[in-house]
Amino acid sequence: MQNVKSIYQLGSVSDPGISDIDILVIFSDNTGMNGDPRNVLDSKGKYLFTHQLFAIHESMINEFAQYYSFSNYRHLFGKKYIEELKNENDKAIDNEVKIQVAMEYLIKFFISLTVQRHFGIIKLRSFLLEAKAVSFDLTLLNISGGELFDIVQKVILVRKTWFEKKINDAELFQLFDEFYIAIKSFLTGRIDSLKLALLPADNYEFSKNIFIVPAGNYETLFLRTD
Repeated sequence: MQNVKSIYQLGSVSDPGISDIDILVIFSDNTGMNGDPRNVLDSKGKYLFTHQLFAIHESMINEFAQYYSFSNYRHLFGKKYIEELKNENDKAIDNEVKIQVAMEYLIKFFISLTVQRHFGIIKLRSFLLEAKAVSFDLTLLNISGGELFDIVQKVILVRKTWFEKKINDAELFQLFDEFYIAIKSFLTGRIDSLKLALLPADNYEFSKNIFIVPAGNYETLFLRTD
């Protein structure tokens, strides 16, 4: 543990059974950790911690400062780097960075929803998690109303009442379609007027056996199965 300088929890389990917990670890420079801490968890633990740690080196903390306000950080161990950064650097995050981060997530989520819609299979927990995350993107874009905003609030309500008022399959697919139409409409109305930095890849592997191939129309998603 001597190389672990600080540990932070990102977010919280606001909706038990649906939410997960993210952990940020700040390491000494030129050090790290091999292996996956999730391997020592039981099935319940892995349900709360769905992926590996987020990690950065100590020397990167100042550069990291421009992004720290994207989530709520709870200090768990070691030096309180982020609290000090908040006191020393109270500047607003660059607006172009906000737009890039928000639009990257929305486009990625739109592609994921398109794949699910294409195959007729909804990744339920992922949908409920990521749909709520869209509310943070709308905040970054200074949007507090409209079709997408309203459907996000609807999904959040479904999350909060999932175990008390479970919706049937027909209602779930309708909710999914409403969300898909809203996010597609939202992107259609904005993406052409924005300048975004994109990876210069001819073919991008979105997930196993699913590739994104450049086309003249961003709404066109080509699926290729190897």
